[in-house]
Amino acid sequence: MQITSFIFAVVVSGLVAGCSPREGDVSEAGSIPTNGIPAQFAFITTNTTLQEVVDRVGKYDRVRGSGILHYEYDLPDGAAVLISPAWPFQPTNKIQGVACFRSTNDIDLSP
Repeated sequence: MQITSFIFAVVVSGLVAGCSPREGDVSEAGSIPTNGIPAQFAFITTNTTLQEVVDRVGKYDRVRGSGILHYEYDLPDGAAVLISPAWPFQPTNKIQGVACFRSTNDIDLSP
């Protein structure tokens, strides 16, 4: 499971570069890198559950994935944010990754 999380983190760090950067992005223990993540999602850490994200931001637009699930939020400008909770991918599971894409067309359908 840790290998999957590591691979996801490496992939996310490469993809996040395309989203709008924010000043003062930091990564501390327990935090998730916020480079390019829209401000309304910047509160997410590895201690945040999917349910807390839904309570604060609203319900996701769709679920992507097969085996590993990613909860997608479509943004008004055509960009998308994917939230990845830990297995078994339930609302009470903590977030293990967040990724931002300039367009939903940039999301790999078969990772």
